[in-house]
Amino acid sequence: MTNNELLIQDALSQIEDGSALLTRGIGTQQEIDELLAEIDAALAKADEAVSLGEKTLKEAQNTLETLRGIFLKKIFISNSSDSTKAVK
Repeated sequence: MTNNELLIQDALSQIEDGSALLTRGIGTQQEIDELLAEIDAALAKADEAVSLGEKTLKEAQNTLETLRGIFLKKIFISNSSDSTKAVK
């Protein structure tokens, strides 16, 4: 085999290796794209859960304030009633 033939054979071998690496790289990129899509979906779901949690917390705080108001009114009415009875 001549020197040129050896160089051509080596170049063809490197082309095959490069092609195999490229194919492997494309497959890996596709796997990464799929994983990123899953991460994006999970992030969207987590954002939705946070939003729902914040909404639930706000509703609970509003309910607490309403109950406090009712409780304080009852205490005020009860105290007013007691002081009126005491005056009589």
